[in-house]
Amino acid sequence: ETFLASAAEETCVWIDCVAVNQHEDTNPTQNAYDVAAFKDVVAACSGGMIVLIDMARCNPATRAWCLHEWDYCLHFHGPDGLHMQGISSDELAAIVQRVSFVKAECQYSRDRAMIEQKIIKHHGSAQAFD
Repeated sequence: ETFLASAAEETCVWIDCVAVNQHEDTNPTQNAYDVAAFKDVVAACSGGMIVLIDMARCNPATRAWCLHEWDYCLHFHGPDGLHMQGISSDELAAIVQRVSFVKAECQYSRDRAMIEQKIIKHHGSAQAFD
C-alpha cells in the first residue's frame, strides 16, 4: 500500500491483469495486439515493475507468463526494476531459488515455446535465466 506513496503526481501504473488480454478465445484480434505490445509497455515503465505476491494463492515463479513478465522487466530495467511486494526477504529468497522455467506451468505449448524463445534471446538459455 505504501510503495508508491511518495511517487510523483505523473507516475503511471500498469495493471497487467487488466491491460493484457491473455485469453485468445475472448477476442483473438485484441489478444494478438495486446501480446505484441507487451514488450513496448514493459520498456515504457521506466520505474520497472511491481509484483504483488500472495504465496497462499500462487507462486508466480511457477507460471511461465509471470516469468515472461519478469524476463522483460529484467531485460529493460535490470534487477533494481523488479519490485517484489507482499513477502518477506526470506520468502523472496526462497522464490528466487525456486525459479525454473523448465518446470513452469503454461496452458498452451505455443505460448511456452514463445516465452522460452524470448528468455533464451535475453539470457542465452533458460538455465541462465533461472
